[in-house]
Amino acid sequence: MADTEKKQEELPDREKIREQLTLLKPRAQRAAAMVFRIASSGVNDLKADKETAGKLKKSGELIVWLELIAFIIYLFDRVASSRMKDSRHMYMDLLMNSVISTFPEEVDKYGRKDLRSEQGWEQDVVGTVSARSLQYFSLEQEVCGGTGSVESLPPEGLFWEFGGIIAHQMGAPEDKAVTEVVSLRARSGLNEILRELGPGPEESVTQKPL
Repeated sequence: MADTEKKQEELPDREKIREQLTLLKPRAQRAAAMVFRIASSGVNDLKADKETAGKLKKSGELIVWLELIAFIIYLFDRVASSRMKDSRHMYMDLLMNSVISTFPEEVDKYGRKDLRSEQGWEQDVVGTVSARSLQYFSLEQEVCGGTGSVESLPPEGLFWEFGGIIAHQMGAPEDKAVTEVVSLRARSGLNEILRELGPGPEESVTQKPL
């Protein structure tokens, strides 16, 4: 009798989960498309700038694109943490699934061919994004002075520091031109994410974006 009652109680929970999945899946798919678009825009920004185009060609576009992918996913997670609350983890799982599903076709544009034929590539991508997220969080804490608190939005200084990461990977440490181009694109990406997920409960819809 107790088992029957327990199963009956679980049914509404399962139905609620299914409803959440139905609502969140198209949003996560749209977010994944945004991740790739923003990352590609960042690469294109570097290609279009005379001061950075040569450095990008020398280092290769793929390394920059991959770092941008990881950072934009981190920004989605940061914003979702204050806007989606209990559904955040489900949303981010769906977002990553959507990223993985189209990743081989997207990375093919940057010269990485036939990725689907390689065993374990999905775990490699997820592992890389997870490792980068921890690094970005640590960097964010450094920018904030290591207070341990996490505000609803990443600090302004994080974007400049991220631009410096890209500059270093491009073999141009402390290159202000690279840092500025990348940081501007990252800020623009955050604004797109804010529009996609909406304002947090503690923020006004008229709050100015970064």
